[in-house]
Amino acid sequence: MSEPMPIKTQVDLAKAEMSLAEAGPGGICEDCGHFASRHLQATRIGGMGCDFPRPEDNPCDCEGMKWQGQRVDMIRVLDLATRMGR
Repeated sequence: MSEPMPIKTQVDLAKAEMSLAEAGPGGICEDCGHFASRHLQATRIGGMGCDFPRPEDNPCDCEGMKWQGQRVDMIRVLDLATRMGR
């Protein structure tokens, strides 16, 4: 069983997810430079990375959407954006 995330980290993550929900699908990943919408699509098909179209032998090696220094959960970001009416 993994240790729980420290409270400050949880707060920073929640702030980053809210900020990205406000920024919308055009937010840029700090790891790979691709749009948030590409990371959401990868999450929907069961992945964690980015589905930016690239040659099969050179896929994007991003490990998931990074925003404000936090690796955000795109499903939570989408839920927040939906609740905000975006």
